[in-house]
Amino acid sequence: IINLEPVEEKIQLAENKTNELLVKINNIGKEISSIETKRDILKANLTKIGTSKDTCPVCLKVITEDDKSHIADKKKTLQDEIKNFNSNIKSLEEKLEVYETSKTKLTEAANKLKAIVHTQKLQNEKKKHLTQKQADLTGYNKHIDSDLQELENTNTDFTKAFDDQKSKLDTIKSELDKDKSNMEVLD
Repeated sequence: IINLEPVEEKIQLAENKTNELLVKINNIGKEISSIETKRDILKANLTKIGTSKDTCPVCLKVITEDDKSHIADKKKTLQDEIKNFNSNIKSLEEKLEVYETSKTKLTEAANKLKAIVHTQKLQNEKKKHLTQKQADLTGYNKHIDSDLQELENTNTDFTKAFDDQKSKLDTIKSELDKDKSNMEVLD
């Protein structure tokens, strides 16, 4: 019977690592979602900044070159932040893909080990059953040997008794034959 404890420990370790990866995957998913939300807000703000007109559509103030420069700087800052968010999202998605691949491999390995353990447990049970059957048959064989020995002893006693009775019968027959022959002589 094979000890399955080390294999079962490996399965448990793989399942623990898989659970850790699931937590990381969920956290990265939340982080990506949060960054996407922030990026989308910045994109919406970017479309609202500035105008092609010479006056502000909200306050009707004349837009100066300084204002245009400030608006351009603000747009550049927002575009850089959006670009940075996109870069962070891409980096997190790559990390997410690595974690998901690792999780899949760990899950497959754990499932293969579980199949091996299941098969081995069945074989261990079969071996245990066969060992018990062998022990039972050995016991039956000893019992049969004992019965045969007893039968042989009984048979020997019976044969001896039979031989004794036959000997007596032969003696009686021989005496009868003598008596018969004496009777024939007398006749």
